[in-house]
Amino acid sequence: MRDMFRRFGLTAFIIFLLLIIIVSFMGIFVSGPVMKNEEVNQNIISKIETKNKACEQVVRHSFRYVTFTCESDSAYTIYDENAKKIASRKKSDVDFQKANEIAQTYDEFKDVRVEIGYGYEGVAYVAEVGSTMLIIDFDSYEVLFYNGGQR
Repeated sequence: MRDMFRRFGLTAFIIFLLLIIIVSFMGIFVSGPVMKNEEVNQNIISKIETKNKACEQVVRHSFRYVTFTCESDSAYTIYDENAKKIASRKKSDVDFQKANEIAQTYDEFKDVRVEIGYGYEGVAYVAEVGSTMLIIDFDSYEVLFYNGGQR
């Protein structure tokens, strides 16, 4: 009887050790690609900041393309994932108040600040909450994309 308990204890210990190894590998394989992606994004942001010395803040957006919006004193400049300039808009042309009014007609975006981004083929206002996204055309203020729930 004692021999049976000893074998059971050894088996339980081996199973416990195996579970620890499996959980460790899951952590490595899940966080590894995320860390690699963050490194790639940081390299792109560094290139953008090197090209545009006036850049104060860079924000990453992902819709149809991955783009990076650089905010400077006088303009918003949008770059692609190769750090090439796609578009630019003067700060004087931006009307965040009107875009925020449109965004706030949607329940999810009551407390969200609209940012400049890139939607479809042009500059747009972008609001994101979790996986819900709202894209408003920069010039016409038409809602180009909304993937959320209730309006």
